[in-house]
Amino acid sequence: TSSSFPRGLVRVFSGASVTVLLSILGPQPNNPFTREFGQAISLVGDIDGDGVEDIAIGSPQEGATAFTSFGACRIYSGADGSLLRPLTGTVSQGRFGNSLAALGDIDADNINDLAVGAPGASGGQGQVRVHSGADGGVIYNIGGSGLQNLGLQMSNIGDMNGDGHDDLAVLGGFGGRLLQVHSGLDGTLNAQS
Repeated sequence: TSSSFPRGLVRVFSGASVTVLLSILGPQPNNPFTREFGQAISLVGDIDGDGVEDIAIGSPQEGATAFTSFGACRIYSGADGSLLRPLTGTVSQGRFGNSLAALGDIDADNINDLAVGAPGASGGQGQVRVHSGADGGVIYNIGGSGLQNLGLQMSNIGDMNGDGHDDLAVLGGFGGRLLQVHSGLDGTLNAQS
């Protein structure tokens, strides 16, 4: 039965006392291929306005069968662990939620925004989707080219281009051998190695 498949668990510990502050149980999978809840985790700022920083959790195998893995990312309350917003992948084998990076408030609505990597999207070219923290809408996409698995890993690297917005380092390529630096404001490619 589906209840026998592992759900995944993310725990938040106190830095002062090492006690468990929150336990967030992943969604009930419908098959044994959906075991990656917690693959990526990022603090995203205070999305719901309660004064407590909230948590994004990636689940790149969510919705998977033996031949698909659309993936998902969920934003949970840092105060009580309740689900604030689900974000879902749209491409089979896309692995949406494989990597996450908080970008700060790039759309000027006073709520932090989130980059979500899908390294398997577009036939393995990969993609990064930047979502509004306010409503989950897509602000912009960064697409890969060739078979480079863009979005394998990501990190907010601060304001590298001096435009007042944090920028994004994105790994791709087989084994993460491709590094791109993108403007956090609009996704423009600034550097590649």
